[in-house]
Amino acid sequence: MTLILVAACSSTPDNGGDAGNGNDSGNGNDSGNGNDSGGGDSGSGGFTCSTGSLYAGNPVFTGDPNLRPASGTGIKADPPLQWQTLVFSGTHLYTRQESEVWSVDTSVGSPVETRIASQTPAGSTYDYKVGACSAASFSQLRGLAALADGSLVASDYFANAIVHITNPNNTGTCTVAVLAGTAGPLTGLDPSSSSTLPVPGNANGQGTAATFNGPAALGTDSAGNVYVVDTAVSGGATLVRKIDSAGNVTTLATLGTSPGAPMNITNFTAIGTALYAASRDDTNSSYVVQINTTTGAVTTILGGDSSKFPPVDSGTDPAVTGITNDGKNLIVAGDGYVWYLTLGGKLTLLAGTGNSIDFFPSGYDATATHPALDLALPTAIGSADEDGTGSFNHIAFNAGAIYYRGFANGSSDFIERIACP
Repeated sequence: MTLILVAACSSTPDNGGDAGNGNDSGNGNDSGNGNDSGGGDSGSGGFTCSTGSLYAGNPVFTGDPNLRPASGTGIKADPPLQWQTLVFSGTHLYTRQESEVWSVDTSVGSPVETRIASQTPAGSTYDYKVGACSAASFSQLRGLAALADGSLVASDYFANAIVHITNPNNTGTCTVAVLAGTAGPLTGLDPSSSSTLPVPGNANGQGTAATFNGPAALGTDSAGNVYVVDTAVSGGATLVRKIDSAGNVTTLATLGTSPGAPMNITNFTAIGTALYAASRDDTNSSYVVQINTTTGAVTTILGGDSSKFPPVDSGTDPAVTGITNDGKNLIVAGDGYVWYLTLGGKLTLLAGTGNSIDFFPSGYDATATHPALDLALPTAIGSADEDGTGSFNHIAFNAGAIYYRGFANGSSDFIERIACP
């Protein structure tokens, strides 16, 4: 199950930040008010974090991890919601849980978890169907992001489709439509049987004329473009596909497959129309890169082994998979740490003690408030692909706080809110 801890942070005045008006999250954007790449502070800009406290979930839950909360459940009630991607749009925090999209209004005194669309089936097969949110179905969501108008986009991994969710907080008018890929409807999708899944492809085109091969992480920019991680049908390369506001799909970039090169993108974030990603390679190194949204050129801002991400222990996989921004620079997470990273490549530790496995130190009270640098931020790292069990860090920044998705005890997802300051 998933718990959410939230940490608060502070920075020097920033007229281009998130301020609750746009998307943030590792897969979201900066609502078009942020700087448009290339700038950033030469230092940390005074960005610091003070304390962290549990925002949602139950980090010590030991019940059945297959249990699901009912829509309308309080954010700290059991069973906890299995938070995955974290996406802000205005005061609403969105997440995906396997085949579902959920929302929390963070502005109210007693927030609850509301299921927006789809419901994970009890059996082993899935359906894929668009239409009214109350009747829509997804097979396996791997990416979620928000557009500047408050609508959402999501990637359905098994259905090979990108969908657009409009009016997500109005039960009467919430609608799911195909943005690109498989039109559907599809029934009886079985992940263990490729014969039940849509034929994969990498064809470009408009809307349903385009094809995908397991679309995963999503990002959006202030111009309304959507970016999705896709896998080449052959050769093992990772593709970055771009979908414009009219639904036209093109291949923006192809990441390398050789050791020492960024690959396996885990999360996106955007500052204006500049796109950034957390990426890994097959030598246990991590990268934070900028992807030119016109040419597809990939530029490494910071990357390499643990020595590039202090205080990660020498020889330890830094596992930097979470990324978001404050409107000027980047915030990244991995190996139980959260850092501030300027666009010029300067790294400053913000929070965490380096616990990367899914447990808390003996005697640690996971429900108490702690100084940011004393926070235990466990996450299960161990898969190159998001498998829904906590393998990736997911973070978001909104209204002066970092929201960190953690995973503990083999069954507990949670959100820590880290105040800055």
